[in-house]
Order: sequence, then C-alpha cells, then structure tokens
Amino acid sequence: MRHQRRGTQLANQHRTSSTTTLATLLFRLGLIAMASATYHDICYAVFREKSLPHPAAPELLQCVSTAGAHPEGLLKLDEVTLPAEQTAWLRSKLLEIGFVDGSEAAALRAEPALIDRLVKEQNAARRLVHKEAEAQREQLLDALLRGEAPPPTQDRPTSSPARRAPSASSQGRPESGFGGARAALDAFCAGDAARELARGPLLLGAAALLRAQSEQPTERQAWACDRAVLLNGGDAFVVDAVRLLQTLAMQPSTQAADVEVADGQIRWAVQPNAWSLGELRALAALAERRGKKIAMGTRASGQVVADSGGFKPYEFGSWQQWLHAWLATSLARLAG
Repeated sequence: MRHQRRGTQLANQHRTSSTTTLATLLFRLGLIAMASATYHDICYAVFREKSLPHPAAPELLQCVSTAGAHPEGLLKLDEVTLPAEQTAWLRSKLLEIGFVDGSEAAALRAEPALIDRLVKEQNAARRLVHKEAEAQREQLLDALLRGEAPPPTQDRPTSSPARRAPSASSQGRPESGFGGARAALDAFCAGDAARELARGPLLLGAAALLRAQSEQPTERQAWACDRAVLLNGGDAFVVDAVRLLQTLAMQPSTQAADVEVADGQIRWAVQPNAWSLGELRALAALAERRGKKIAMGTRASGQVVADSGGFKPYEFGSWQQWLHAWLATSLARLAG
C-alpha cells in the first residue's frame, strides 16, 4: 500500500514537472513570437519611411546586422554613436527581441538562431512594403489612364494639382502646340531624370509610334506596350510618363473603361488632327534622340502595330501657318 502511494506521488510529480516544462516552453515561444512581431513592425515602419516608433528605429536594423556579422553574435553598444536616450531605447528593444547581456561591459549577444529569425522577419517586412507599393502604383496608373485624379495617399493628396494628368479624352490639336511638346520632352529628361534608364525605352517607343504615324498618314497606328513599361520607374515616373504621352497627344486607343486589350498590353495612339506630318516627324526625331541618350543601348519597349480606324493629320489653314511650323520644326531638329 505504501509503495502504491509512493508510486502515485512520483507519477503526480512527474506530471506536474512535465506540465510546468510545457508551460515554460509555451511561454518562451510566446515571447519569441511577440518579439518577432515587434521587430517585424519596426522593420515595416523603417522600410516605409513613415510613422517610425522611435528616431533610433533604423539603427535597430543595423544592430541586428552587426551582431549577425560577428562570429559570436556580439554587439557593443558603446560603439553606437547615438544620444544616450536613443541608445537606451536600442538596448531595451534588443533585449525585447531576444538579445542577452554579453560577457563584456555594454555588450549584448544573440544566438545564431535568433539572428536567422530576425533576418527572416526583416525580409518579410521588406517584401510586404514592396507589394503594397506595387499595388498603389497599379492604382495610380489606372487612374491616370482614365484621366482621373490619382488615388489619394499620404504623399499624394487628392487636391494635389501636380499629380493630376490631363484628360485623355480630349481631341484635336494640343493647346501647348509643338513648342509645349518639345518642352515636355526636355523636362522628361532633365536633371536626375536623365539617369533613370526606364525613361529611355518609353521615349523610343513613343518615337516609333510618331514616326510610323507620319509614314502612314491615313491609317491609325498604335504602340502596344506592357504595363511594366510605365510601372518600372516608381510613382513619380508613372505620373511623368503618362503626362508626357498625353502632352504628345497620345492616349490609350481603347475605351476609357477598358484601357487594356486582350493580350494585357496598353495600346497608345496619336489623336487625329493633333500634329501635322512635319511635326510628327520632328517629334519622333526629338524623342528618339533623347531616348537613345538615356537608354544606353536598350531597345524600344513594345511594338507599333496597325490599329482600327483611320487617321487624319493636322492641316494648316494658311501657307503662313505652314511656314511658321516648318521653321519651328526645322530649328528644333537642328538644335536637338
């Protein structure tokens, strides 16, 4: 009887010990999950460059990288050149996400498994930011193609006139004329934009369309290009690209409610009565010259194909108007 009670006590103790061990393990796993979520949220804020939880948040990512590069996972906080308050925040967050005190003074240490987990969280946050940015850029392009105000964001308020593209439904000769189109080509390649390779293929594609339309003055031509041509350069590039094409009197050749054809490409066409044949040739030369300078050997994106419907170039009302346009286009081609 005594041995039976003893066995029961041992069994109960074993169950209690197992339960305690399991509870401790689950508690630690919970802490790890909370720490990973905390680090993921901080990485997300840093990559978005908005709503940082603390001014030292970007340095937290650098600390994880520094510890990961050390063979023993050490991080010496006394080597971090930050104000005392920010250093204290860094230390508290590092301990919160799993770092422990090191053997040296003012040093923290992280196990390799922790570093691996934190790096995965950091990469996941970066992928999420990229995915959200791509989705917002798609919405921006859709709005611009339909001549609507772009979807509002924190960087792009609804009332911002700089983010509104001219209506794609307008017909006839652009109000800015040939001089405005030439100025738009110059602005598209000015300053830092001249180093953005994505602008080169777009200019070459527009040039190909303008030239093809000048060679086929009675048959409507279209430049078919993938959406990526307009999306690869970032939000500012999307706005600049659509605005340039519309300033060149180009618009999607399909209806505004369906700007893509069945093959998933966007087809741009020159509006009838927008440019004379001489202006079409001159704009093609100007766009091609700028595109080749930026593209650095990259070919034009997409291809020019015959589109449905006829085409009619602009005709001047008098020989004086024709002469003025001829002089303007000739000088523009000579000047580049």
